[in-house]
Amino acid sequence: MKKTVAVILMLVMVMTLSVSVPAASSEDQENKNDVQEYLWEISADMDDEAFETARARNYKIVKEWEPLFTEDSFHAVYVANVHLNQEKEGAREEYVQALADLEQVKSVEEGIIWLWKEDNMPVYGNMEYSEEDLDGGKLDGFGFIPYMITYLLEDPTQAKGNILLFSGGSRTNDGEAFPTAPVFNELGYNCFVVNNRMAPYSTQDSDLDTQRAVRMVKSLGEENGWGGMDMIALCGFSAGGWKVINSIENAYITETPDQLGADDYVSDAIDEIPALFNVAILVYTGNDEMLKETGYWPALFMVAGSEDSTGATQRLENYYENAKDVVPSELIVYEGAGHGFGSGAEGSMHTTEEASHWPEEADRFMQANLGYNQSYENADAKEVENTTAKAAENSIDIHTEDSAVTVEYYDGTEIIETQEEGSILVQVPDGQKLDHISIFSSGGAINITGVLADTYDLETVHDDMNVYLPEDTAFHVQLATISDLFESDFLYDVTMQRHEYIFGDYENGVDIQMETLAGVARVMILQ
Repeated sequence: MKKTVAVILMLVMVMTLSVSVPAASSEDQENKNDVQEYLWEISADMDDEAFETARARNYKIVKEWEPLFTEDSFHAVYVANVHLNQEKEGAREEYVQALADLEQVKSVEEGIIWLWKEDNMPVYGNMEYSEEDLDGGKLDGFGFIPYMITYLLEDPTQAKGNILLFSGGSRTNDGEAFPTAPVFNELGYNCFVVNNRMAPYSTQDSDLDTQRAVRMVKSLGEENGWGGMDMIALCGFSAGGWKVINSIENAYITETPDQLGADDYVSDAIDEIPALFNVAILVYTGNDEMLKETGYWPALFMVAGSEDSTGATQRLENYYENAKDVVPSELIVYEGAGHGFGSGAEGSMHTTEEASHWPEEADRFMQANLGYNQSYENADAKEVENTTAKAAENSIDIHTEDSAVTVEYYDGTEIIETQEEGSILVQVPDGQKLDHISIFSSGGAINITGVLADTYDLETVHDDMNVYLPEDTAFHVQLATISDLFESDFLYDVTMQRHEYIFGDYENGVDIQMETLAGVARVMILQ
C-alpha cells in the first residue's frame, strides 16, 4: 500500500476524445442495422410537441449507444441535433435523415446486455413513473431499461479480469467510460460500460442496477467461460464513482431486489449471486463522509489531479487514510491534472502526459491485489449442526455454512459434547498427527488447538481463523484475504512477503492455506 504523487507539466486541452470504430462492410451492414427497431417513430412534418418528444428520446438512445455506430454516422446525428438547437433551417429533415443513415459496427444484440426484463424491473418502493415523468430534461427517456455495453476481448476466455465502468455526469459523459474501456481491453480485460437508471428514478434504483450488473457479469462469465472471473473491478468516474462507493458500503451479498424495497419484483437465479467485487477504481470522485466499514471492502485504487477544483482529490486522500490499514489501497495524485481527464489520453480534458498512464497503474494494482477469494459462491455446501466426532481416518474434511468449527485433541476416553448451538467439534486422539485438515465455514470462526497436520486448508467468508501450534513448529502460510490481516506469536522471526509467511525449517514444517474475506488469520503458540 502506498501513496504516489506524480509531478508533470499540464498540457493544453485539444479536444474531447471520442471512440473511433471501423466502418462495417456492406455485407455485414444488413445484419447490424437493428437499432432502428429501438428508435421512436419520427418525421419532419410532425407537430412541434410530438417531434421534440421523439427527438429527445431518440437522441438519448443514439448518444448512449455511441460505440455501436461508425464515427461518421454518429457524428452526423450529433451535428443535426446541434443544428436543431440552433433552429437552423432544414434541421428537422437533416436530423431525420441522419437517424435513417446510422451505420452500426455492432448489432444491439451483440453490443448490449440488458440488466432487467421490460416486464420485470424492480422499482424501489414500487413507485410508478408516467410517460410525462420520463420525458423532457430527465436523464431517463420513456421505456429506458438499464444495460451494459460490451467491450469483450477477441477471446474473452483469455481475459485476466473483468471491469465494469461508470461514466460521470451521472452517466452521460462520453469522454470517460467509452474511451477508457478500449484502453483496458488492450491491457487484457473484458469491459462493460454500465448505464444505470437516473432521474427521475431514485438512488436505490440506481444501486439495484449496479448490483445486478455485477451479478450479471459473474453469471455470464461462468456461462461463457470468460477468463479473469477472480478479478471483478468496478471503475467509477466523478458522479459515476458514487455508484461504486454505494456498492462498497451496501456490500450486497444475498439480498435480492424484492428484499430491498422492490417487492413487486420476481427474483431469478442471477439475484442469488453475491454482488461483491474484488477491486474498486475511484477516479476523481468521493463523498464528503468517510467510507463506511462493512467487513467486505474491496481493494481500493484511486486517482485524481492536483488541480481538481471539485474537492475530489481531498476526498480520495481521506479515503486513502481511512482504508490503507484495512485493505490494499493506493492513491496517485497527478500534478497539473484537473477534473474530468477520463482515460487520460491526449485530447482528453484537463489531462497530462503522466495522467495518461493511470490505466496501466490500475492494471498493476489489480494484478497485485486480486482481493478476496470467491470460491465459496458456488460451493455445494452441506448443512451440519451440533456435530461431535472423531477425525475420520487420518484427515478432516468439513464443509458447513454457518457453524463455528473447533478441532482439538482428546485423551481417548470420552468425546466431549458441544455446548454451543450449531457449532462443530472434531476431536483427534492425543498426539496423532494428521495428513490433512480441510475446513470451509462461511459464517463461523475456525479454531484448531494443538492438532498437527502436514497441510491445513482453511477458508471462511468473513470470520477469523486461529491455528494454535506447539512452540517452534515450523510453518509456511499462504494467505488470501480482503483485509490482509495476519497475526502470529512467531512474527519476530517470520519471513514475510505479500500473502506469504515462513517460520523455521519449512521443509520439515506444516503447510497452511488460509482464505477469508475480512477476518483475521492467526498462527499462535499453544498455551
